Amino acid sequence: SRFGGGNAAAIGNAMSDSGGEMEAGGAIFVHRGSLIAANSTLVENTARGGRSGLGATAASGLGGAIFNLSGSVELFNVTIANNQTTTAAGAEAAKTEGGAIYNVSMGGAEAPNASVKLHNSILAQSQTGSALAHDLFNDTAHSQGSAVVRADDENWIGSVDGAKAIPAQ
Repeated sequence: SRFGGGNAAAIGNAMSDSGGEMEAGGAIFVHRGSLIAANSTLVENTARGGRSGLGATAASGLGGAIFNLSGSVELFNVTIANNQTTTAAGAEAAKTEGGAIYNVSMGGAEAPNASVKLHNSILAQSQTGSALAHDLFNDTAHSQGSAVVRADDENWIGSVDGAKAIPAQ
């Protein structure tokens, strides 16, 4: 799903641009809803941020397979592999994160919580535009409500934001 961008405008001989469009959730975008997936595979999806114009930064690519915005995601025996977050070719680097899943709670003071629960699932081999990006990104810094990730059973996660532990429940 794409967001932002806007129209370029000519002012005299100069062009202005509000920047590229953010793309989130290469396969699935959850917005204040719920997703329950079982015995599924999400492979080779891409969230690619759009190009920018004159001096604007390219937009973010977030959640190569799944972007969860103030919703609930629960995965049972799911493999999410070889997904990608990036910006448009030749664009100045922007934030690319959560190659498999990006989880965030937004919506002001009344923002619903965002939650991801993993059961016997694999998140691996994400390709991102940043060497510091991860398969699973739980964005607590920008969340206005609570953004929580829980894992039980046996899960394999290639990399998690900030190498934070995910508690079993």
